[in-house]
Amino acid sequence: MTYNKKKINTKGEKAPNGYHYMADDSLMSDEEHEKIYGKSFVPVSKTHCNDDYKSFKAGPGFQWIDIKVWEICLLDAGEAVFVYDLITQTWTWSYPNSTQTNNTTPSPWIGYFGFSGCPLNTAAGVTSWPPGAGGNSNYNMTQKGLAAQAWYDWVVQETGPVNIGDQVEVDMTGKPPFGSPGNWPDGVWPTGMCAIAGVQDVNKICFIYRGEISYQYIQNGSFWGGPYMNLGRNCCEGFYEYPIDPPPPKPNGWDCEITAYQSKAPYAPIYSCVQKYFPQVGAFQTQQACLASNCGSPQLVTIQCSQCNNGSAVSNVFQGTTCPPGWQPTSLGDPCKPPTGPTPIDPVLSTPRVPGSTSRTDSSSY
Repeated sequence: MTYNKKKINTKGEKAPNGYHYMADDSLMSDEEHEKIYGKSFVPVSKTHCNDDYKSFKAGPGFQWIDIKVWEICLLDAGEAVFVYDLITQTWTWSYPNSTQTNNTTPSPWIGYFGFSGCPLNTAAGVTSWPPGAGGNSNYNMTQKGLAAQAWYDWVVQETGPVNIGDQVEVDMTGKPPFGSPGNWPDGVWPTGMCAIAGVQDVNKICFIYRGEISYQYIQNGSFWGGPYMNLGRNCCEGFYEYPIDPPPPKPNGWDCEITAYQSKAPYAPIYSCVQKYFPQVGAFQTQQACLASNCGSPQLVTIQCSQCNNGSAVSNVFQGTTCPPGWQPTSLGDPCKPPTGPTPIDPVLSTPRVPGSTSRTDSSSY
């Protein structure tokens, strides 16, 4: 029986015998999977398959593995667009000025796929590139299965669940807005693929997911050596054309910020909820959460003051930055005690002045 089974999750953990990981990394038994979902693979017409398996030499203890399989329905080679008709199983294509340039006639393509820049390759157990290079038949087949699984898992991680019949766009132009699904860094030039399905210099591919099949029936595929790609969905009817103008900013939460000041003293700040945009991150996920934090309420400026009342110090808080008449800032100390300081100095003798005495400059001293 074949299942849509993943033996290694995104953390690199291996499922025990009789179990597999689902797309969300949850562990499930093969038996329970069949009861709920049945078989997860839609049989593929052998006319699309490569018969190279006849020359595949299996070693001792060899067992065939299941591998993820895709079918191409649309190719973009820059000047040329190739469309595959799934009903008639034939290609049509268009060129500007009816010129075919350097592309050869395309052929139907169905097989496994992966690429060297897939962020999940290492966690999946891929140890060589191309997968299985330099190893025996068992190692070669296993590495290809792991690389194909890693790319499938990454597509799910970036774009959501992928079921049989779902379409996935591979974009190697570098034109999608920064932050789009995929791993393309900002400012990196396009790479493209040398050739696939008989077409050269490919910029975009639209794949249809066809499920899993035993490797003995589908020894056809492509493991691209490129480092980056962007991903999309629903592309067989045409690839998405990115606008020339920059895309609108992506909302990313809300913050409580100062947006104005009161028109009169003490000119207290006025706070409001302000939406933030990527790459900025707001402290609140929604505007309602921001407002619930009392953002927008006046943030008053106050001062603590005190005065002496019948020999006892009393204090109060006043709005503003200065105390009203008869009050003093609490920081100056007890208002009921006379201010203390250094003894006054005689300006002529530079000695402490005795209360009631006169200085030598007084007329009475002569």
